[in-house]
Amino acid sequence: MRSFFDVAHLIELHERRLMLYAEKYQQYMDKLTHLLFIYSAVAFFLMPITRDLFKSGREVHVLYHVCYVTMLGMLSVSMMYAARLVLVTKSLLPAPLDKYFTLLEKLMLEGMEPDVIDTNLQLFYMGDLVIVVEKFAKLIVRKERYHNYMYVWGLMAMVPYLVCLIFHLVYEFDV
Repeated sequence: MRSFFDVAHLIELHERRLMLYAEKYQQYMDKLTHLLFIYSAVAFFLMPITRDLFKSGREVHVLYHVCYVTMLGMLSVSMMYAARLVLVTKSLLPAPLDKYFTLLEKLMLEGMEPDVIDTNLQLFYMGDLVIVVEKFAKLIVRKERYHNYMYVWGLMAMVPYLVCLIFHLVYEFDV
């Protein structure tokens, strides 16, 4: 194991962590299609169920109404978390390299030794990298929470959806 006093080693570690966070974030985005499939399946029977409840002209069971409203509420919460998962609020890109070249020129004009300049630039870069890694870590924790809530609410909505679907089929074949 290399020393933690070696700045190049620390930069390498932080860059690897940044890549791991980016991969994890992409995994959450890839899993979003599964929930879109669930939303599509619900949407397929949503119009007939809505028509049963509001345009049929006949009286329907109170449980049908309760399950319909519960399902819509749960799906709304799930979609809210899905939107929060997809939306990016802040850019997590590291500082542009021009910043370091400007600092390099400044330090050279001050007459510093090349080894000292190199060490200072590496430390400055590592400081910026640590900030980006910390932001990404917080983002991943937040996105993981949104991802979990999105699925939990989406899957819980399937229970009242199935009850509504059963009522719909009963009323459909009862005519």
